[in-house]
Amino acid sequence: MFAVLSLPLSPLARADSSNLLPNGSFQSGTSGWKATDAAFTIASDGASDGFAGRLALNTTARSYQLAASPRPVLNTSAGLVYTANGVVRSDTPGKSVCLLLKEFTSGGTLVLKSDACTLTGSQWTPLPQVKLTAQNDGDSVVFIVRRPSGAVAGESFEVDELSLVASGDSTPPPPPPPASVVGLWHLDELSGTTAFDSSGQGHNGAISGPVTLGVPGELNTAYNFVPKSAIIVPDAPDLRPGTANVTISYWLKATTPPSTGDYDMFVKGEAGSSGGQIKLEVQPNGQASCMFRGSVGSRQLQAGPNVIDGHWHQVICQRIGDQIIETVDGETHSLTKATGSIMVTAPVRLGSHENGGDWYRGVLDEVTYSIG
Repeated sequence: MFAVLSLPLSPLARADSSNLLPNGSFQSGTSGWKATDAAFTIASDGASDGFAGRLALNTTARSYQLAASPRPVLNTSAGLVYTANGVVRSDTPGKSVCLLLKEFTSGGTLVLKSDACTLTGSQWTPLPQVKLTAQNDGDSVVFIVRRPSGAVAGESFEVDELSLVASGDSTPPPPPPPASVVGLWHLDELSGTTAFDSSGQGHNGAISGPVTLGVPGELNTAYNFVPKSAIIVPDAPDLRPGTANVTISYWLKATTPPSTGDYDMFVKGEAGSSGGQIKLEVQPNGQASCMFRGSVGSRQLQAGPNVIDGHWHQVICQRIGDQIIETVDGETHSLTKATGSIMVTAPVRLGSHENGGDWYRGVLDEVTYSIG
């Protein structure tokens, strides 16, 4: 069985300075790591020394994970290759454990995901090597070890010798014209009635109804919504995209499907609004959807997995030219439909329909609105 050390460990110097994970062998205890849906402790039977990270499911969740915290890379160079390695073992062999790398923009949008999984045994075995080539300058990279699904009470696994190394040509390709982030709501407030906009554009939102602040988020803290609660962001000219490209992303964690209608996650306008409408929803079957209506037409794209399963999911909705694109946890779907100019002057609402209704029930985090 795992031998667990109950006392904090003193930091020790690492010999491998190229490892972007400063505590990849857990010689400094739990420093630099954050567990989700699991208890994280230090075990004394490491792969090459007396230290390993032990992750034990401590809830009814079907999956659990360990993530490097803070993110080990905060400023990528396009073209650099990030390579992740590690070893894993379990006293309940046959469990699937995955190594993941994710690249995010500064606004929180998932750019790329690379992952691979292996079945654990009672002896230390290598995790599959995972590589990710940075797509942009200035992005961040997330490092995760995850038990992806099918977890049962009482199970656990150990990891050790985790590493993340950067290599290769960092000369970026010519960048496209950048989009402008017109709204970035981290939803990290712990009190008050204002959801502050971190984009620099000043589009703060008013918290309406029984929103609970300060709950655990995908990144830092988040807001928990129940019926009759919403965030209302007043309209402004730079929130109206016209014919420009649009990208909206958010993270959600929900367990209860809509009892009637659907969940309105991000809306600007309604069916009869002059100037068009933008509407991001979660449908009764758990699928996310994206809808854009402009001067020449409207179209909704509904696709992807069930996101009402008690786990964090990222949804990205885009209108790029005549394409409507929906990406859920890195899985992308698209269709072709011209929608035309969207100049609706209604406020942006998070968590409900424009006039109330379709109230969201769940946790919302890291909402980003970009135009261009």
